[in-house]
Amino acid sequence: MPLSKESIAKITYSPSLGTDTDEPLRYATGFFINSEEFGPACVTCAHVVHAHPGPNYDVLYVNGHQTAVLLDAGRDFGVDVALLQVPPKVLESGITFHLLGRSSAVNRIYYSHGWSVLQGQESAVEFVKVWGPRFDHSTVQSLRAGTTPHNVWRLRNDVFDPKSGRTFSTKNFAPGWSGAPVFNVREDLHEHRVIGVLSIVAEQEGKALAVSIESLDFLRPADEQCREGWFGPAPENFWRRLGGRLGLKAAGLRTQVIRYDDETPERHLHNIRFREITAQPVSPPRPAPPSPYDDDDKR
Repeated sequence: MPLSKESIAKITYSPSLGTDTDEPLRYATGFFINSEEFGPACVTCAHVVHAHPGPNYDVLYVNGHQTAVLLDAGRDFGVDVALLQVPPKVLESGITFHLLGRSSAVNRIYYSHGWSVLQGQESAVEFVKVWGPRFDHSTVQSLRAGTTPHNVWRLRNDVFDPKSGRTFSTKNFAPGWSGAPVFNVREDLHEHRVIGVLSIVAEQEGKALAVSIESLDFLRPADEQCREGWFGPAPENFWRRLGGRLGLKAAGLRTQVIRYDDETPERHLHNIRFREITAQPVSPPRPAPPSPYDDDDKR
Protein backbone atom coordinates (compact mmCIF):
# COMPACT_ATOMS: atom_id res chain seq x y z
CA MET A 1 0.00 0.00 0.00
CA PRO A 2 1.63 3.28 -1.10
CA LEU A 3 1.91 6.08 1.43
CA SER A 4 0.79 9.67 1.03
CA LYS A 5 3.67 11.99 0.21
CA GLU A 6 2.31 14.43 2.82
CA SER A 7 3.90 12.07 5.36
CA ILE A 8 7.24 13.51 4.23
CA ALA A 9 6.80 17.00 5.68
CA LYS A 10 7.33 20.21 3.77
CA ILE A 11 8.70 22.82 6.20
CA THR A 12 8.49 26.53 5.39
CA TYR A 13 9.01 29.85 7.19
CA SER A 14 5.62 31.18 6.12
CA PRO A 15 2.38 29.48 5.00
CA SER A 16 3.68 29.56 1.41
CA LEU A 17 7.13 28.83 0.02
CA GLY A 18 8.21 32.39 0.75
CA THR A 19 9.06 33.32 -2.83
CA ASP A 20 9.40 36.98 -1.85
CA THR A 21 12.56 36.32 0.17
CA ASP A 22 16.14 36.20 -1.04
CA GLU A 23 17.13 33.67 1.61
CA PRO A 24 18.94 30.64 0.09
CA LEU A 25 16.91 28.20 2.21
CA ARG A 26 13.20 28.88 1.69
CA TYR A 27 11.86 25.46 2.61
CA ALA A 28 13.08 22.11 3.91
CA THR A 29 12.00 18.52 4.47
CA GLY A 30 11.05 16.56 7.58
CA PHE A 31 9.30 13.35 8.63
CA PHE A 32 6.93 12.33 11.40
CA ILE A 33 7.59 10.05 14.37
CA ASN A 34 5.66 9.22 17.54
CA SER A 35 8.32 9.45 20.24
CA GLU A 36 8.05 8.25 23.84
CA GLU A 37 9.33 11.48 25.37
CA PHE A 38 7.92 14.12 23.02
CA GLY A 39 4.86 12.40 21.55
CA PRO A 40 4.06 13.17 17.88
CA ALA A 41 6.93 15.16 16.42
CA CYS A 42 8.30 16.27 13.07
CA VAL A 43 12.03 15.60 12.69
CA THR A 44 14.15 18.00 10.63
CA CYS A 45 17.59 19.65 10.84
CA ALA A 46 18.64 22.18 13.44
CA HIS A 47 20.17 24.37 10.72
CA VAL A 48 16.70 24.62 9.15
CA VAL A 49 15.53 26.27 12.38
CA HIS A 50 18.64 28.45 12.70
CA ALA A 51 18.31 29.69 9.10
CA HIS A 52 14.95 31.28 9.92
CA PRO A 53 14.87 34.65 8.09
CA GLY A 54 12.58 36.25 10.71
CA PRO A 55 13.24 37.32 14.30
CA ASN A 56 11.14 34.52 15.86
CA TYR A 57 12.99 31.35 14.88
CA ASP A 58 10.58 29.26 16.96
CA VAL A 59 7.73 29.73 14.46
CA LEU A 60 7.71 27.53 11.37
CA TYR A 61 5.09 25.83 9.21
CA VAL A 62 4.67 22.10 8.61
CA ASN A 63 2.61 21.29 5.49
CA GLY A 64 1.30 24.86 5.59
CA HIS A 65 0.25 24.87 9.27
CA GLN A 66 2.02 26.81 12.00
CA THR A 67 4.17 24.88 14.43
CA ALA A 68 6.85 25.50 17.05
CA VAL A 69 10.19 23.99 18.05
CA LEU A 70 10.03 21.16 20.60
CA LEU A 71 13.77 20.46 20.78
CA ASP A 72 16.79 22.16 19.22
CA ALA A 73 19.47 19.46 19.44
CA GLY A 74 21.85 21.72 17.56
CA ARG A 75 21.77 24.26 20.36
CA ASP A 76 21.62 21.72 23.20
CA PHE A 77 23.92 18.94 21.96
CA GLY A 78 25.65 20.15 18.81
CA VAL A 79 23.74 17.65 16.64
CA ASP A 80 22.09 18.95 13.47
CA VAL A 81 18.58 17.72 14.35
CA ALA A 82 15.47 19.50 15.61
CA LEU A 83 11.99 18.34 16.60
CA LEU A 84 8.90 20.37 15.73
CA GLN A 85 5.37 20.09 17.05
CA VAL A 86 2.92 18.38 14.70
CA PRO A 87 0.02 20.80 14.07
CA PRO A 88 -3.42 19.35 14.94
CA LYS A 89 -4.68 19.74 11.36
CA VAL A 90 -1.69 17.78 10.08
CA LEU A 91 -2.42 15.01 12.58
CA GLU A 92 -6.05 14.93 11.42
CA SER A 93 -4.94 14.50 7.81
CA GLY A 94 -3.83 10.93 8.52
CA ILE A 95 -0.05 11.21 8.23
CA THR A 96 2.18 8.18 8.73
CA PHE A 97 4.56 7.97 11.67
CA HIS A 98 7.90 6.53 10.57
CA LEU A 99 9.80 3.89 12.54
CA LEU A 100 13.44 4.34 13.48
CA GLY A 101 16.26 1.81 13.34
CA ARG A 102 19.96 1.66 14.17
CA SER A 103 22.46 0.40 11.62
CA SER A 104 26.25 0.26 11.49
CA ALA A 105 26.71 -1.71 8.25
CA VAL A 106 28.62 0.10 5.49
CA ASN A 107 28.25 -0.28 1.74
CA ARG A 108 24.53 -0.97 2.07
CA ILE A 109 21.74 0.73 0.17
CA TYR A 110 19.71 3.71 1.29
CA TYR A 111 16.95 5.76 -0.30
CA SER A 112 15.53 9.11 0.65
CA HIS A 113 12.50 11.19 -0.25
CA GLY A 114 12.39 14.98 -0.10
CA TRP A 115 11.09 18.15 -1.68
CA SER A 116 12.98 19.75 -4.56
CA VAL A 117 12.46 22.96 -6.55
CA LEU A 118 11.30 22.34 -10.10
CA GLN A 119 13.87 23.55 -12.60
CA GLY A 120 12.89 26.99 -13.90
CA GLN A 121 9.91 27.16 -11.52
CA GLU A 122 11.22 28.64 -8.30
CA SER A 123 7.76 28.79 -6.72
CA ALA A 124 6.99 25.08 -7.20
CA VAL A 125 8.46 21.94 -5.69
CA GLU A 126 8.24 18.27 -6.58
CA PHE A 127 8.40 15.11 -4.50
CA VAL A 128 11.67 13.37 -5.38
CA LYS A 129 13.45 10.13 -4.48
CA VAL A 130 17.20 9.49 -4.63
CA TRP A 131 19.14 6.40 -3.68
CA GLY A 132 22.59 4.90 -3.66
CA PRO A 133 25.19 3.28 -1.42
CA ARG A 134 26.02 4.58 2.03
CA PHE A 135 29.65 4.53 3.08
CA ASP A 136 31.58 5.77 6.11
CA HIS A 137 29.87 5.50 9.46
CA SER A 138 32.07 8.22 10.94
CA THR A 139 32.20 10.16 14.18
CA VAL A 140 32.12 13.95 13.96
CA GLN A 141 31.90 16.70 16.52
CA SER A 142 30.51 20.19 16.25
CA LEU A 143 33.10 22.94 16.51
CA ARG A 144 31.15 24.44 19.39
CA ALA A 145 32.77 23.72 22.75
CA GLY A 146 30.95 21.35 25.05
CA THR A 147 29.22 19.35 22.35
CA THR A 148 29.42 15.57 22.17
CA PRO A 149 30.68 13.48 19.22
CA HIS A 150 28.00 11.83 17.11
CA ASN A 151 27.88 9.44 14.15
CA VAL A 152 27.09 10.40 10.56
CA TRP A 153 26.66 8.51 7.31
CA ARG A 154 28.39 9.54 4.10
CA LEU A 155 25.92 9.13 1.24
CA ARG A 156 26.26 9.04 -2.51
CA ASN A 157 23.52 9.65 -5.06
CA ASP A 158 24.09 6.79 -7.48
CA VAL A 159 21.03 7.38 -9.66
CA PHE A 160 21.60 6.74 -13.36
CA ASP A 161 19.67 9.01 -15.74
CA PRO A 162 19.38 7.24 -19.14
CA LYS A 163 18.07 10.39 -20.86
CA SER A 164 21.17 12.46 -20.14
CA GLY A 165 23.60 9.54 -19.86
CA ARG A 166 24.77 10.98 -16.55
CA THR A 167 24.77 9.62 -13.06
CA PHE A 168 23.26 12.78 -11.62
CA SER A 169 20.28 14.63 -13.00
CA THR A 170 17.90 17.14 -11.43
CA LYS A 171 17.15 14.41 -8.91
CA ASN A 172 20.06 15.42 -6.75
CA PHE A 173 20.70 16.59 -3.21
CA ALA A 174 19.63 20.20 -2.81
CA PRO A 175 19.17 22.60 0.14
CA GLY A 176 15.47 21.71 0.41
CA TRP A 177 16.44 18.12 1.22
CA SER A 178 17.71 19.12 4.67
CA GLY A 179 15.82 17.00 7.23
CA ALA A 180 14.79 14.27 4.78
CA PRO A 181 14.54 10.71 6.17
CA VAL A 182 17.25 8.28 5.10
CA PHE A 183 15.78 4.76 4.88
CA ASN A 184 17.59 1.44 4.84
CA VAL A 185 16.49 -1.36 2.51
CA ARG A 186 15.40 -4.80 3.73
CA GLU A 187 13.60 -7.65 1.99
CA ASP A 188 10.20 -6.81 3.45
CA LEU A 189 9.05 -3.34 2.42
CA HIS A 190 7.39 -2.88 5.81
CA GLU A 191 10.73 -3.50 7.54
CA HIS A 192 12.43 -0.43 6.04
CA ARG A 193 13.47 1.97 8.83
CA VAL A 194 14.70 5.53 9.05
CA ILE A 195 18.38 5.19 9.95
CA GLY A 196 19.47 8.80 9.37
CA VAL A 197 18.48 12.45 8.97
CA LEU A 198 19.90 14.12 5.85
CA SER A 199 21.95 16.95 7.26
CA ILE A 200 24.69 18.41 5.07
CA VAL A 201 24.61 18.71 1.32
CA ALA A 202 28.26 18.65 0.26
CA GLU A 203 29.74 21.05 -2.26
CA GLN A 204 30.58 18.24 -4.65
CA GLU A 205 27.63 17.03 -6.68
CA GLY A 206 26.04 13.85 -5.44
CA LYS A 207 27.45 13.62 -1.93
CA ALA A 208 25.83 14.33 1.43
CA LEU A 209 26.03 13.51 5.14
CA ALA A 210 23.24 12.22 7.36
CA VAL A 211 23.09 12.18 11.14
CA SER A 212 22.88 8.54 12.27
CA ILE A 213 19.72 7.75 14.22
CA GLU A 214 21.79 5.88 16.80
CA SER A 215 23.22 9.22 17.94
CA LEU A 216 19.76 10.56 18.83
CA ASP A 217 19.42 9.07 22.30
CA PHE A 218 16.48 11.36 23.09
CA LEU A 219 14.45 9.45 20.47
CA ARG A 220 15.33 6.03 21.92
CA PRO A 221 16.17 4.45 18.53
CA ALA A 222 15.08 0.88 17.85
CA ASP A 223 17.15 -2.29 17.69
CA GLU A 224 20.09 -2.84 15.37
CA GLN A 225 19.05 -3.69 11.82
CA CYS A 226 20.28 -6.81 10.02
CA ARG A 227 20.17 -8.35 6.53
CA GLU A 228 20.11 -4.98 4.80
CA GLY A 229 20.25 -4.78 1.00
CA TRP A 230 23.44 -4.08 -0.93
CA PHE A 231 24.34 -3.67 -4.60
CA GLY A 232 26.08 -6.85 -5.65
CA PRO A 233 26.60 -9.19 -8.61
CA ALA A 234 23.55 -11.09 -9.75
CA PRO A 235 23.50 -14.74 -8.62
CA GLU A 236 24.72 -17.25 -11.18
CA ASN A 237 22.08 -19.05 -13.22
CA PHE A 238 21.89 -21.03 -16.46
CA TRP A 239 21.31 -18.02 -18.74
CA ARG A 240 24.09 -15.99 -17.18
CA ARG A 241 26.56 -18.87 -17.49
CA LEU A 242 25.48 -19.43 -21.11
CA GLY A 243 25.89 -15.74 -21.89
CA GLY A 244 29.37 -15.83 -20.40
CA ARG A 245 30.39 -18.80 -22.51
CA LEU A 246 29.06 -17.09 -25.65
CA GLY A 247 30.97 -13.92 -24.81
CA LEU A 248 27.86 -11.83 -24.31
CA LYS A 249 28.71 -9.29 -21.68
CA ALA A 250 25.34 -8.78 -20.06
CA ALA A 251 23.35 -11.45 -21.84
CA GLY A 252 20.32 -9.19 -21.48
CA LEU A 253 20.45 -9.55 -17.71
CA ARG A 254 21.34 -7.13 -14.96
CA THR A 255 24.84 -7.63 -13.63
CA GLN A 256 24.14 -5.54 -10.52
CA VAL A 257 21.13 -6.37 -8.38
CA ILE A 258 19.97 -5.78 -4.83
CA ARG A 259 21.21 -8.63 -2.66
CA TYR A 260 19.81 -9.57 0.74
CA ASP A 261 21.67 -12.78 1.49
CA ASP A 262 24.04 -13.31 4.39
CA GLU A 263 27.05 -12.77 2.17
CA THR A 264 28.40 -9.33 3.06
CA PRO A 265 30.64 -6.98 1.06
CA GLU A 266 34.03 -6.69 2.73
CA ARG A 267 34.33 -3.57 4.86
CA HIS A 268 37.58 -2.35 3.36
CA LEU A 269 36.09 -2.27 -0.16
CA HIS A 270 33.67 0.57 0.55
CA ASN A 271 36.33 3.30 0.23
CA ILE A 272 37.51 1.83 -3.07
CA ARG A 273 33.95 1.75 -4.40
CA PHE A 274 33.36 5.32 -3.24
CA ARG A 275 36.41 6.54 -5.19
CA GLU A 276 35.27 4.61 -8.26
CA ILE A 277 31.82 6.22 -8.20
CA THR A 278 33.31 9.66 -7.61
CA ALA A 279 35.72 9.35 -10.53
CA GLN A 280 33.46 7.96 -13.22
CA PRO A 281 31.11 10.23 -15.20
CA VAL A 282 28.42 7.56 -15.46
CA SER A 283 27.55 4.74 -13.09
CA PRO A 284 26.07 1.54 -14.51
CA PRO A 285 22.29 1.34 -14.34
CA ARG A 286 21.15 0.01 -10.99
CA PRO A 287 17.77 -1.14 -9.76
CA ALA A 288 16.01 1.43 -7.61
CA PRO A 289 15.36 0.19 -4.08
CA PRO A 290 11.62 -0.23 -3.51
CA SER A 291 9.83 2.39 -1.44
CA PRO A 292 6.26 2.51 -0.15
CA TYR A 293 6.10 6.05 -1.55
CA ASP A 294 6.97 5.05 -5.13
CA ASP A 295 3.41 4.75 -6.43
CA ASP A 296 2.05 7.81 -4.65
CA ASP A 297 1.32 9.75 -7.86
CA LYS A 298 -0.15 6.73 -9.67
CA ARG A 299 -3.10 6.10 -7.42
